[in-house]
Amino acid sequence: RQELDDLVTALASVIRARGQRYLMANVPRAALDQVREVLPGLNGPTVIEIAESSTFVAVHAVVSASTIYRTISQLRALGGEGILVTRIERLVP
Repeated sequence: RQELDDLVTALASVIRARGQRYLMANVPRAALDQVREVLPGLNGPTVIEIAESSTFVAVHAVVSASTIYRTISQLRALGGEGILVTRIERLVP
């Protein structure tokens, strides 16, 4: 039974990842409230301190591939930089 559950979880994670992208960006700390509106993510964006910077924080979030270019444009308008987008192989909630 456990092996079957593991297989179902593995397959579902691949299907869930389709059409999603993982986005990382450095954004001004002062714009973090607006960034949260642009990047709702699964449970909100992950916010990480950047060493040697009190002005910027790194944000990571899962975003829809269909809106990625609009999301990038919105982040850049808020002062985002160093934006990286990558495919997601699996997504397990």
